Amino acid sequence: MVLKSASTSSALLFCKLFLDFCLLPVPKGGRPEVVGIVRLDAIGDFVVWLPAAQALVAHQRVKQKQVVLIVNQLWAPWAESLLQVDQVVAVDVNLFAKGLRYRVSMLQRIRRLQLGSIIVPAYSRIPGDGNDAIAFASGARTRIANKGYRSKNRLAGWLRTLLNIGYSQVVATDEIWSSGNSPKSELEINASFVKALGISQNGLLGKLPISQPHGIYDLQMPEEPYVVMIPGGSWSGKAWPLERFVELARQLNAHGFEVVVSGSEGERAICDELASACSGRNIAGRTSLQTLAEVIGGARLVIGNDSAGIHIAVAAGVDSVCVMWGGSFGRFIPYKKEILPRGLEARAVYRHMDCFGCTGPCPYPTVSGKVKCIDAVPVSEVWATVHDVLGKK
Repeated sequence: MVLKSASTSSALLFCKLFLDFCLLPVPKGGRPEVVGIVRLDAIGDFVVWLPAAQALVAHQRVKQKQVVLIVNQLWAPWAESLLQVDQVVAVDVNLFAKGLRYRVSMLQRIRRLQLGSIIVPAYSRIPGDGNDAIAFASGARTRIANKGYRSKNRLAGWLRTLLNIGYSQVVATDEIWSSGNSPKSELEINASFVKALGISQNGLLGKLPISQPHGIYDLQMPEEPYVVMIPGGSWSGKAWPLERFVELARQLNAHGFEVVVSGSEGERAICDELASACSGRNIAGRTSLQTLAEVIGGARLVIGNDSAGIHIAVAAGVDSVCVMWGGSFGRFIPYKKEILPRGLEARAVYRHMDCFGCTGPCPYPTVSGKVKCIDAVPVSEVWATVHDVLGKK
C-alpha cells in the first residue's frame, strides 16, 4: 500500500512538472496595464508577507496598473479586504496539487486574464507547487520570480534552475539582504524581494487593522481579560501535545484568566477537548480571518504552536508565546527582537537540538506522533515564560 501510494505521488508530480515545462513556450502578450501577483502558501505566510504585499500593490497603483491577486482560497477574501486590489482569483491549493482536471481548468482561467506581467514573490518556490505553472500559463510578457532558497535536494534545485529559464527576471534575495550571522527571517526575505524591484517598504513588520470588534459580538466573548490558545497547526507532528495545553490552561484559570480556544474547522474536536477541560470558549471554525484577528486583538496573550495565530498576534500588537519545534527555526519564529516594536513580547519556548533549522523529514523517531524536539518541551518552561510575559503589564 505504501509503495502504491508513493508510486502514485511520483506519477502525479511527474505529470505536474511535465505540464509546467510544456507551458514554457506559451506565447507571451497580454494587456500591459494588468499585473498579476501569485501567492499560494498558507495563512501565516500571508500575514508575514503583508507589509511587502502592501508595498508591492501600492507601487503598481502609482504606475496606474490593475492588480490581480492569484492566491490560496483560505485567505483570499481577507487579502482582498486588506490589499484593495482589482480582482482576486482564489485557488483551491489541494485540488490544484492533486487534481489535474482542476489544474488545467484553473490555468485556462489564468490565461484568459490576459496579464501583461506577473510576479511570483514566494521564497519557498518548489517545482510542481503551482507558482511556475500559473506564471507560464498566464502568457505574461514580463515574469518576475523569487529565486528561492538553496535546496538540499539536488533534483529540486536542478529543476528550479531549469524553470527559471521561463522568467524575465529572477531575484536572488539571499544575495541582497545582509543580517550578520543570524539566519534571514521571512520578513527580511520579503523586504529584499520588493527592494530588488525598486520598491520602498514601510517597515519590516505588518500591522493589522483591528477596529471595534464587530464580528465578536455573536461569539459572546468574555468581559474579563482572556488568553487565546491555539493548539493545532498545519501539521499535527509539530504541535505540542494537547494534554500539556490543558495543564497550561488550568494554570491560567487559577490566575484569573478565561481561555478562548481557536483553530480551523478540522481542529474543532481537539479545541472542544481543550475548552471543556478549562471551561473555556471554543471558536474554532466559527470565525473569518478578520474576526479571528479581532478576537486576538482583544486578548491579553496568545499561546500556540508554530502557526498563523502567532503571526496574527504579532501583527495585531498582542503578546504571544509560541511552543516551537526545530523546523525552519529562525526563518519565521522566533521573531528577532530588533524587528519587534518596543514593549511587544513574542517569545518562543523550545529545547534546542543540533538539527534545528531542518527542512526535511525528522531523523529521530516520533513520540506519540510528535517530533522529538516539540515533545521535549515541558509545561513548566512554557508556564514560566507565560507567567513572565503576563507579569510585565
